[in-house]
Amino acid sequence: MDTRNSIHPDHAKKMTTDELRQEFLVTDIMSEGKTTVTYSHIDRVILGGIVPTDKALSLPSGDLIASEFFLEKRELGVFNIGGPGLIEVSGKKYDIDYRDCLYIGRGEKEVSFQSKDKSNPAKFYYNSTPSFVDLPVKKITMEQARHVNLGSQDKCNVRVINQ
Repeated sequence: MDTRNSIHPDHAKKMTTDELRQEFLVTDIMSEGKTTVTYSHIDRVILGGIVPTDKALSLPSGDLIASEFFLEKRELGVFNIGGPGLIEVSGKKYDIDYRDCLYIGRGEKEVSFQSKDKSNPAKFYYNSTPSFVDLPVKKITMEQARHVNLGSQDKCNVRVINQ
């Protein structure tokens, strides 16, 4: 697990671009056949990538995050930016296609990630934060997302925010 420490804002103001990138830029998030983990002391966020190929992959647990299982005290948001995949949460399977996301609430013990086609693997990007309430698992497809059109052509910043 890669660990990022917080820094004082006054220190950040004195850092060069390269120093800021070294301190805050997370690289190599997606690695085939692996689960990557980066822990930030800023808000205790954990982020990473899961790219299953030959076998199902799971989230880290134990001493790595000081809990019996990953979601014992945390919640998780997962976004698929790769091929079609499958996430199994406590025995229930969710098909997660490109640009679909899945919210998994605190307390879920068994979570595994699979690709439907190892030649076009799913690429699951995830964020996890501490949680103080139990909420149900929820799948959201791109079609279900709220699409907000912003910007203008004359300012060259036309974009759509998908929420």
